Amino acid sequence: MRSSLSRSPRRGAVLIVALIFAAGIAISLGSFLRLSTTASQLSYRSFFAGSAMNAAETGLEFGMWSVNKALAGESSAAWSGWTGSPHAQRTFDLGTLSGGARSQVKVYVNRRDLSGEPFIVSRSIITPPNGATSERWIKVTLKKRSRYASGLVAKDTIRFSGNNASVDSWDSEPPDGSGPVPYSTAVRKDNGSVGSVLIENPSIFTNNADIWGSASTGGTDPTTNVGSNGSILGADSATKDKSSWIKINVDPDRIATDFTADFEVQKTPIDGTTLTAITTNHTLVGSNNFYAPTVYRIPYISLNGNELFKITGHVSIVLTNTTGEALSITGNAGMQIDLGASLRIYSSADIKIAGNGVANLNPQPKTLMVYGTATDSDNNSSTTHQTINIAGNGDLKAIVDAPNATTNINGNGNVMGSVISGKINITGNAAFHYDESLGRLDSGEPLGLHEWNEFVTFADRQVFGSIMNF
Repeated sequence: MRSSLSRSPRRGAVLIVALIFAAGIAISLGSFLRLSTTASQLSYRSFFAGSAMNAAETGLEFGMWSVNKALAGESSAAWSGWTGSPHAQRTFDLGTLSGGARSQVKVYVNRRDLSGEPFIVSRSIITPPNGATSERWIKVTLKKRSRYASGLVAKDTIRFSGNNASVDSWDSEPPDGSGPVPYSTAVRKDNGSVGSVLIENPSIFTNNADIWGSASTGGTDPTTNVGSNGSILGADSATKDKSSWIKINVDPDRIATDFTADFEVQKTPIDGTTLTAITTNHTLVGSNNFYAPTVYRIPYISLNGNELFKITGHVSIVLTNTTGEALSITGNAGMQIDLGASLRIYSSADIKIAGNGVANLNPQPKTLMVYGTATDSDNNSSTTHQTINIAGNGDLKAIVDAPNATTNINGNGNVMGSVISGKINITGNAAFHYDESLGRLDSGEPLGLHEWNEFVTFADRQVFGSIMNF
């Protein structure tokens, strides 16, 4: 009979294997726990980093709100709760995040008087109960925007008809102060911008028109309706290398599909001197301040013979009739804006400028502003509630701002300035010349972002380190 002691080596080997296996499981579990802990820490860190960016952008929005509130003349409300002068600073407590982390953002606005080009610095700080804080630093530079930064702008379609319609640009008031400069081929430029926010095809019917500038839409291809004799080109277009073009007469670098615009209807003055309808020779005298014109309230203006309607000084006319044609100039009748004078017209009814049209003796289109104030009651971009007809063989130097109108430009004349409308139709041999100076016109638009920078490194942040430690 065998002794039981003879089996002990075999049992010892099994025990050793079990111990090794258990040790392997322990090591694996330890590694898994460490990996899980690391992943959890990375997840929290990523979460806090994302939260820090959201907080920094929230700080920018707080700063932008205050800046534009001040721009609107409401400084007391804009800077309530802020400290510092001539600059402004404020800390916003954004509450507690998941995991008990505290979120706050420090915002600094230089030049609270809005002189020059102000900037905003936003520093967000996320402080978790345990672990290092997460911060994001963002600086944005602000710049005044103009409502009239483009030439022809439509909510719906822009349609060119005829074989000689054209678009280009010039600058009536150059930044160097050498103006005013009247339009001529000698000062012609290639910034005749045409834009429609319409997403569906088609939106811009270029046909056989020549656009010396650019064409943009809200998402569709603006080249689908360029005819064989039409073009979208600029002075820098590579006319010799046609192999890279979408079409031989289209420069792809001057095409965009991300166009946006503001179509808010301009506010109509509620005050003014009331006059009767004007149907005969008449002169209106205004103030000597372009930014504070004399306001007149008139039911309608109808000139269809040989009448002359003159504007001296700076005048605003509110046409109070809401149906029919509130302004009609036909036959040999005409309107004249004297040199050094200006006119603003507000109307929710139709407008017709034909005959001798409007003789604006000033080179700058900003001296005649035609505001179409019809509202978009059905909120449908394809439906317009006002018609503005511009016809004849003369020149019209003006801004037409009528977001809910159909604007028709007919004849062989020149239209100089900027047009915002629901729909725009240009027929015959009409030529449109965008005035680039309107892109610098203070039209009451809020300040917008000009440059955006994030400070990531310690050296970058030290530039504003002492400023942001409040």
